[in-house]
Amino acid sequence: MTRKIAALSCLLVLGACTSTPEPPSPAPATSATRPNGIGCDKAPADVVGPALSLNLAHTRETIEGTAVLCSYEGGGSTTSVRIETASGPEAFARTKLDYEDKGQDPEPVAGIGDEAYRATLGSGEVVQHTVVGRKGKTEIQVTSAASVESASRLLVRLLEGF
Repeated sequence: MTRKIAALSCLLVLGACTSTPEPPSPAPATSATRPNGIGCDKAPADVVGPALSLNLAHTRETIEGTAVLCSYEGGGSTTSVRIETASGPEAFARTKLDYEDKGQDPEPVAGIGDEAYRATLGSGEVVQHTVVGRKGKTEIQVTSAASVESASRLLVRLLEGF
């Protein structure tokens, strides 16, 4: 009888030590959903970097209402692509006015989408170019220290995907 009690005690102790682990908690839900399913996979670092002749990595995706902002590490200065999925001629004109209000004097760029312009911030060695183009309801902004020509070619390529 003593052996049975000892054996039963051992089983209880072992049972307490070898419980099954709880399943992992699901990832927290996010309130930010991709606008119209559009994300930074439309402008990955391995496409944007070579197009701008920059060594970019680690794309960070930020949802901004009907737009997605793709920011990249590397490249020596801020590099980003912003894809707006609910633009149009009026919204595009408002965005252009924002650049004018900041004193960046946007200039038209021919041959990109339905309409396009470029704006420059800074001077000398520290210059940030933004090229903005619209095709239908999609507006894309490419901002970087790369040349306007490189950013324009990238913008044409990105707009072709819409």
